Amino acid sequence: MRKTARRLSGVAPTTRRQFLQGLSGVTFTLSLSDLGSASAAMSPRPDSSRTPPVDLNAYVNLSPDGVVTILTPSAEMGQGTMTALPLILAEEMDVDWNDVRTMPTPPAGDEFGDPLFLNMIYSAASRAAQIYFERLRIFGAQARKVLLINAADRLQVPLEELATERSKVIHARSGAELTYAEIAAFATVPDALPEIGPADLKDPADFRLIGTQVPRRDLPAKTIGQAEYSIDVQLPGLVHAAVSRAPVIGLSNALYETVTIKRGVPRETNFHEYRIMQLPAAPEVSVSLIPSMLPPTGIREAGTVVAPAALANALAAWTGRRLRHLPFTPERVRTLMA
Repeated sequence: MRKTARRLSGVAPTTRRQFLQGLSGVTFTLSLSDLGSASAAMSPRPDSSRTPPVDLNAYVNLSPDGVVTILTPSAEMGQGTMTALPLILAEEMDVDWNDVRTMPTPPAGDEFGDPLFLNMIYSAASRAAQIYFERLRIFGAQARKVLLINAADRLQVPLEELATERSKVIHARSGAELTYAEIAAFATVPDALPEIGPADLKDPADFRLIGTQVPRRDLPAKTIGQAEYSIDVQLPGLVHAAVSRAPVIGLSNALYETVTIKRGVPRETNFHEYRIMQLPAAPEVSVSLIPSMLPPTGIREAGTVVAPAALANALAAWTGRRLRHLPFTPERVRTLMA
């Protein structure tokens, strides 16, 4: 487990603190949009102007004002990852959810990649929670252990006598306690971060956040129009690009479309059972770029929608007769030629 992410070759190295500082505006927007607890948003924070925040590991940044910034490796596209993924880490770290702020991870780094997709940062198939669940638990438990080590040293008590609860480290025998904000003011992070094993993770029966209803962090900003999307970014000389979808899926629908229903349930549940055109059978695709003064829009499934109609028109022009039902199987095409 590494403390910092690897850098892409040819890219100027940027420290994680610089990354966080560069996105401070995003953090501010998310902070304003956190309507989960009005009292937490209005309560004053300790003065932290003289003490910089500390990176507890690759995912967690702790500020002396008590704000815990958790990075999220999966893009927020409406599926709730900017709430669900940080919540998993916050559970193991024993953070008060009202102290948590979220932001995206850097665009590269071994700690952030999808292990089932060549370790690239990849968002698809609604599987972020499944893929990152154990990893985020480990990073959360690791951040908690770093805090415990620092608290044990400051309080001069054995590490095993300490416990954590809602952004505090507690020594029950003496009644002493330290908030995470207080620890951030003097915390040191070891070069070799503590290893985390199964015994360091919570028993699911002790979960306080996972399995509960919490307000989604992205919804307030989206509701009042403060959320910024990629399409909102405007820079001088910006070139707008569009993704051209190949017609393979559409042609597959036209040629092979068959869904078998048994007792009201489709038997073809995914692409391992639903036939898709393979590359050797696919036609050559030519792309035409059409200038337009219209503003950019979202990616469309044009190739899927128009391919069956285009194929039907081609068959009608060739044979003088028209097929009006999908799929265009070889048997049906032969009837046009008879």
